[in-house]
Amino acid sequence: MSRSAQENDELTTTISYSKIISIMKFLHRKLCITLFSVVLSLCLFSIAPFIPQVKDSHWKLYDILLRTKNVFQPVPAVIKDIVLVTIDNETLKNMSHSWPYPRSAFAGVIEQLIRVKAKVIAIDFVFLGKTTESEDGILTSVFKNINMIVLAMGLGEDGSMGLATPLELAKGISAGVVTKMQDHDGVIRRNLTYLVSERDPRKGFLSWGMGILKSTDHIDLSTLAAEDSIVSFRTADSQDWAIPVEPVTKSYLINYRANTSDFERVSFYNILNGDFNPASFRNKIILIGITSAVLGDLHNTPIGWLPGLTVNANAFLTLYTRDFLKELPRAIELLVIILGVVLSSFFAAAFKLRQALAGIACIVIVFFIASYILLSKGFVWNYALFPLIIFVCPLASRKIYFLWQGYVYASENYLI
Repeated sequence: MSRSAQENDELTTTISYSKIISIMKFLHRKLCITLFSVVLSLCLFSIAPFIPQVKDSHWKLYDILLRTKNVFQPVPAVIKDIVLVTIDNETLKNMSHSWPYPRSAFAGVIEQLIRVKAKVIAIDFVFLGKTTESEDGILTSVFKNINMIVLAMGLGEDGSMGLATPLELAKGISAGVVTKMQDHDGVIRRNLTYLVSERDPRKGFLSWGMGILKSTDHIDLSTLAAEDSIVSFRTADSQDWAIPVEPVTKSYLINYRANTSDFERVSFYNILNGDFNPASFRNKIILIGITSAVLGDLHNTPIGWLPGLTVNANAFLTLYTRDFLKELPRAIELLVIILGVVLSSFFAAAFKLRQALAGIACIVIVFFIASYILLSKGFVWNYALFPLIIFVCPLASRKIYFLWQGYVYASENYLI
């Protein structure tokens, strides 16, 4: 063999050996960064959900996804079963009395709705203002139809429950809690199923929506039970229900599907004066409440500011359609996060920082597309946890690895 050929063989061997060394170093870097990332992700997965900033980010992202879903998802067809009788601007303008109206006015509206054979009549506010015995007597006279009327209860300043009318007037009438559940950011995302009295734990109160459901689907209250994150009961026709709830408050996520304009609406004033189509109310669920912004009953929700009546109508609609939002099991969420961490660790180990960030961003985009699809199917998970972990853990692990490698290299040179 000539010297030139021998040198070429040696050069080829050196190049091959260098490639092997390079591959081994890459695999070592990939393995170390991945292992570091998985360990960090397990730590973050355990503690991050309790960090206020992470919780805030989760709910903000949830609100965005819910609004996006409503843009593309039509309102449920059964919304036609519900009619809103609204104390709106037209009512405020034309009524001869100022707000709050005398109880005889509500008695007149209820009588009109009973006459046209409404299925259920639910009143979405607690009566306030002075009254007289004659006014109370007029309202009491329409309460003989106790099976189709649902009144409202609200928490008082001292935490006590208050009926919409004095107890002696509303005896035997179904009633439910209308007090809204606000998150710490002021947004209403959940609704109660029931509330237990702290003063007397043997007593409980259904939410207003559950009270309406009791009248429409005839809930057997003797079967009502709560186990961890499920409230279950059976209806009179032997249907088994299971509502996914938050374990402490026993509240469910309101699957907001409709704005006020999506419901059929008739002004309270028009009902009182008989100026309406009776066929529109026959066998319908009638919700009476305030929609005028003048009276200040507006609430912040994931889909924007809504009147209290619309908030409660959405809460009832979630129950009525059984269109509940359920949390995915934590084990599935952890599995998805680990897969995301492994993939993002590859980008962190194989590419420069800018390319790595672009690759991880693509993974996050895929995550939110999957989150939207899952939300459309009725499933939610933590929307802030995945992006946080797959950005922080691989990039932090990459930094730790290179610092460690620098330390090892410096130590070897020092020993030499």
